Amino acid sequence: ALDYAHAHGLIHRDVKPANMLLDGRGRLFLSDFGIAKALEGAEGLTRTGVGVGTPEYMAPEQARGRADARSDLYALAIILYQMLTGQVPYRGNSTLEVLMQHLEAPVPLLPLRAVNPALPPAIEGVIQRALAKNPNDRYRSGAAMVEAATEALAGGRPAAAMPTVAEAPDPARTVVAGTPPAIPPPGQTVPAPGWGPPVRATSPPPPVGAAAGGAARRASWQLPVVVAMLAGLLLGGGGIFALTRPATDATATANARSTETGTQAAAIATATASAPIAVAAPPTATAALSTHTVKSSTTPVAPTATAVPPTATRAPPTATPAAPTPAPLRGEVAATLRGHTDHVRAVAWSPDGVRVASAADDGTVRVWRAADGAPLATLRGHTDKVTDVAWAPDGTALASASDDLTVRVWRAADGAPLATLRGHADVVTGVAWAPDGATVASASWDGTVRLWRAADGAPLATLRGHTGRVQGVAWSPDGHTLASASWDGTVRLWRAADGAPAGILAANAGAVWSVAWAPDGATLASGGTDGTVRLWRASDGAALGVLRGHADAVTGVAWAPDGRALASASYDGTLVEWRAADGARLATLRGHADRVTGVAWAPDGSGLASSSWDQTVRLWR
Repeated sequence: ALDYAHAHGLIHRDVKPANMLLDGRGRLFLSDFGIAKALEGAEGLTRTGVGVGTPEYMAPEQARGRADARSDLYALAIILYQMLTGQVPYRGNSTLEVLMQHLEAPVPLLPLRAVNPALPPAIEGVIQRALAKNPNDRYRSGAAMVEAATEALAGGRPAAAMPTVAEAPDPARTVVAGTPPAIPPPGQTVPAPGWGPPVRATSPPPPVGAAAGGAARRASWQLPVVVAMLAGLLLGGGGIFALTRPATDATATANARSTETGTQAAAIATATASAPIAVAAPPTATAALSTHTVKSSTTPVAPTATAVPPTATRAPPTATPAAPTPAPLRGEVAATLRGHTDHVRAVAWSPDGVRVASAADDGTVRVWRAADGAPLATLRGHTDKVTDVAWAPDGTALASASDDLTVRVWRAADGAPLATLRGHADVVTGVAWAPDGATVASASWDGTVRLWRAADGAPLATLRGHTGRVQGVAWSPDGHTLASASWDGTVRLWRAADGAPAGILAANAGAVWSVAWAPDGATLASGGTDGTVRLWRASDGAALGVLRGHADAVTGVAWAPDGRALASASYDGTLVEWRAADGARLATLRGHADRVTGVAWAPDGSGLASSSWDQTVRLWR
């Protein structure tokens, strides 16, 4: 529920047990959005120095007067702690005393061991990370937190797979609020080569019959039920979110979307327990933690209930003999490129493989020699963080996107500025060149994709339809179609010739941060805050598979030039190479000291380049 709300631009700000309602049939509801606020205009959420919420569940930054999606997840972690120990971690005789503990006191782990010495030690690490003082150190999504808690409580065993859009929900386990995604339609068999047998999509399940009675209201929950309740709240869809707890399987999760967001939530009875309060920030509190401010000019609308079948960008490939299995990367670091003075956000390999470009929060684009990592140029001109960088197909120019609301085009030979593209109303997060080099596409948190003429920077079209921030954009190899990734949980396809919508993929369970086309144009890969890489058939939007293995949000996906492998980058600090034929993990690359934000293949497929918050670019072979 929280992931869904966050993807649609809302934060709850008062997540606590009193706002979680369990009905007589064992369904769990997240309710009382009375002090919820839109993420747009986040700086106006509360008065300066004032936090709104319930002190026992209030994140440190919320106590300072700032709250974002990570504040909701902090509150949910407090509830997990409470369910495991019977008490909240921070208590005191006054509001100020409680808030000061949130701000300064370490997480008290002793109650975990005292209440139940049999608890796996791994759950302590999950709790510590989920309750980190710095929101940047917490899990990036509810899905990632649930997966970590599930695995920890299972004693280190792999967590059970979350449902995918192609998997049929069990009517005896899941109550769906609203209409499910329309890809695939009811009755359609979805092929899943390499990921198991085909599965048949189902219509929304009927209402659950028998009530759970008193068992649904017992306080003596077993540990799997703790995770099940969290999963239901985090991964459900719509304004009302429900999870049925059967007697034999308490780990089922709800993964449904609703077309109603505000009216359904308002229909839920408000809990009568302690009301949220406005509290003055403690006198020793420091300035509010930095966060992006969303200034979207678009009007959010309810998500589309049905998907438009995507237009094929090319005829399906004819059958060919199976290609040999690609040799996995050895995972060796060929070079570490140092020079940026802040988080590195993106990396791109030049088409000839000779140079690598990187974009960073220090406001610069840097160009490096790939052979030995030597710095070649530093491009300066942006007035804020640089979020993405892309080479022109002929290698003669670069384009960069920035938090300063612009796209800049640079001459690659000497770094001279060629054009500044202005028009977005919020930070620009993605940039991509058309295969013919004539057009540049940009993605922005203003909810749009814009097309520009590369020769002179003239605006050509504005593509509207997403109901959340747009994070990334990619061209199909033939240049006929664009794909955009959004915080609204979808990948949208657009016809390049006229900007008309060509399809909607109900992609990741949470925000989608990256999208990439396979070299033959037949398959799309997406990555997002749920920590998965998902594969889609471009011709009809069918879900082909879900690649699981990352422990945090997937920030980048890239296909090998021959299409036989793909790589993903994650906030968990790793890169993973996957075999495209069956989704098998070929290699996990470790070495960065912080979150990995981008990945790119060398044009000859011999290695990877990655960018990281550790201020470096690494080249791998």
